[in-house]
Amino acid sequence: MASMTLAQRQQFAEVANRADDRRKIREDRLKGQSNSKSAANTTVKPNMPFIKKLLQFCKQHIVI
Repeated sequence: MASMTLAQRQQFAEVANRADDRRKIREDRLKGQSNSKSAANTTVKPNMPFIKKLLQFCKQHIVI
């Protein structure tokens, strides 16, 4: 950090702040999902096609 220019330090800080914001959003989503996760698990039918299971998993766990 000491060898970085002011512009490089500012850009580094901006990138780090954006990453922190994304991390907080992801944590908030996960907290909300953990409350509803037990209800979501009961909706999965044992004979549900694999692609539907995969899509449901993606909706629950992948942050876009």
